Amino acid sequence: MTDYIVIGSGSHAALVIDTIESRDGCRVLALVEDVSPVGTIRHRHIIAGRIDDIYGLSERIGCNNLFVAVGDNKFREHTWLKLNHHGFEFPSLVHPLAFVSSFARLGVGAYVGPGAFVGSNSAVGSFGILSSNSILNHDSTLHACAHLDVNSTVRGHAVIGERALIGAGAIIMEHVEVGPDCKIAAGALLSTNIKT
Repeated sequence: MTDYIVIGSGSHAALVIDTIESRDGCRVLALVEDVSPVGTIRHRHIIAGRIDDIYGLSERIGCNNLFVAVGDNKFREHTWLKLNHHGFEFPSLVHPLAFVSSFARLGVGAYVGPGAFVGSNSAVGSFGILSSNSILNHDSTLHACAHLDVNSTVRGHAVIGERALIGAGAIIMEHVEVGPDCKIAAGALLSTNIKT
């Protein structure tokens, strides 16, 4: 049995919960977040505390697997850095309807959603997100805490920088580099490098 504490309770958390619960022997024990009141039920699970409560909660329920299920790239990075050296595990998650090449690499806490594709020799950095039906094609890199939104495509040999956001339906062409913290608009076609 693999148990998880999920950080977050919004729409991305709902997908993460679906992914965890679709895997044999996996379950969500609790949600933690700093917005909704403790005790609130979200996505069939109770918000058991605030993020700062996670240390005691983890010990009390015997669960060290955390998943940061928040779409905000900087928040995921901040939470990872805050909790990283406290004995927690941050498994990556792949939805059963996604495809990840056996030659690809996934960092800790990465999420690959339903219908997403990770091609050969590609790398998804720690806490990177590939939303539903997004594509990270061969030999490409999605750096830490970056996000490919729904139906976005990153063609071969491209590089997406830390905390960058590739909007829904956007296409990043071959060999293009997108710098850290860049936001590419939904539906954009990017054929040249962008640094800021």
